[in-house]
Amino acid sequence: MKDLKDILDKINDANDKYSVCKLGDTHTQSEILRDLSTALFDLTAHRVQANRGWMSVYFSSKSTSSVGKEREADMRVPELYEIRHFTTAGTKVIDSLRTSISANKNQ
Repeated sequence: MKDLKDILDKINDANDKYSVCKLGDTHTQSEILRDLSTALFDLTAHRVQANRGWMSVYFSSKSTSSVGKEREADMRVPELYEIRHFTTAGTKVIDSLRTSISANKNQ
């Protein structure tokens, strides 16, 4: 499994490249799309692992309420929150890239 920090850096780099990419530069956008897609795929393995850890903490918690169990799991497995948000944000950038590439094809 690839290092989580490296994956998150790759996602950030792809976003940085996209933010300065010219709208009509389909080749660069396609490269960014490929890099971002592979990074999100790699992130999935970490998400599965973090989710397993979160569930383990949740179900072994001594708390009597589900809110207390969730709070404990969130505090003991904070990377799940970060991974979820990177996945959501990365998916939105992918959607934007696809739209931009598709619009450029029609010109």
